[in-house]
Amino acid sequence: MKSIVTLTVNPAIEVAASVPKVFPDHKLRGGIARRDAGGGGLNVSRAIRLLGGKSLACYFAGGPSGDMLEALLEAETLRHRRLPIKGWTRENFTATEEATGSQYPFVLRGPTLSEKEWQRGLDLLETEAEQNAAAMELIETRGCEAVVVSLGERGALLASREGCERFASPDVEVQSRVGAGDSMVAGISLALSRGESLREAVRFGVAVGAATVMKPGTELCRREDAERLFRQMTTGTEAR
Repeated sequence: MKSIVTLTVNPAIEVAASVPKVFPDHKLRGGIARRDAGGGGLNVSRAIRLLGGKSLACYFAGGPSGDMLEALLEAETLRHRRLPIKGWTRENFTATEEATGSQYPFVLRGPTLSEKEWQRGLDLLETEAEQNAAAMELIETRGCEAVVVSLGERGALLASREGCERFASPDVEVQSRVGAGDSMVAGISLALSRGESLREAVRFGVAVGAATVMKPGTELCRREDAERLFRQMTTGTEAR
């Protein structure tokens, strides 16, 4: 199955509340507001998750409202990647009039992205073929024997004279991504020092990285988790 990536350039926090009736020039006292992550791409990724699928939601976000948006996505356990910007993420507001059921949506303008900010979004979406080509260029022009590219939660790419191969990361519950890339390098290095093949070393490195994201905060992997995930990867069973 091909991976799905969504990019939301102008996301929003969708605030919704209801009031008994709408009157001009009066304070309209409503109930407790509901807040959801919004924006085309984010809604696509949210719907995919509800339908039992997986995607990676990439989005621009900034300011305290951007922090809130990120927290909302975390609460939904949605796989996401934030692209920081200087401007504040917008908030939209929808008021529902209880007496009539009419809705009054207020859609606000979002921040303007700088060239550096929007370029970062384009850079994030290199295709797999472009990744392979860039890695192979290092092999062919820089004299490298092998290149390993961390793909985050998607695992790793190994490029060598024999070509390119991808190693999918086990499906684990993410607690923190701090130190995952360094842990992958540690796993690869240790496996190579033990005489493992390059392919098996990269596979073990991916397992170590996945074991690290299972731990909270800055805590690194546990040996038993890494070895269990590695066995599951080599036998084809699903990691939990």
